[in-house]
Amino acid sequence: GGISGIACAAALTEAGRPVTVRDRGHRLGVRMASRALRNSDTGFDGRPVDIGASYFTASNPEFVATVERLVEQGVVRPWTDTFHVATRDGIEGVKTGPMRYAAPRGLRSVVEALAPSDADIRRGDEVRRVATTKVSGRIAGLESVGGFGGKAVALASGELYSGNPAFYKKELLETASVTP
Repeated sequence: GGISGIACAAALTEAGRPVTVRDRGHRLGVRMASRALRNSDTGFDGRPVDIGASYFTASNPEFVATVERLVEQGVVRPWTDTFHVATRDGIEGVKTGPMRYAAPRGLRSVVEALAPSDADIRRGDEVRRVATTKVSGRIAGLESVGGFGGKAVALASGELYSGNPAFYKKELLETASVTP
């Protein structure tokens, strides 16, 4: 669900392939994550703040064309190509480089704008479902009676592989605590 995954999804969609995008969060973005300020008791509440990357650059001609389109749509804006270089002794000078782009609604909005409209996008609840399924399957296996399986095998495996007969409990707790 980050910009690379969305770029792949867009290329596959353009080639006529069906696409499923999985993102562990509630919204697309990954390293281009943004959150809205809340409870700051200032006029900035509701304003998006980038908590991942705060800007990006573009040098690949195809991506430059995409960025130009995003600028026209108001999704991104040119920010700066100049930084002041600071040391502990103060400002040492100015360094220029490529244009950096920012997004008024946070960089997550870039990923959302580039996502193919017909892609099947699955978010955090899918991750929780997988963890729950794994834990419930493990518990069902512990309840086996007769034949092979059940608690005796789990205890023996834990002792054999980790030196801890209660390892299965640790494993269940870790799996159950997985969050999107």
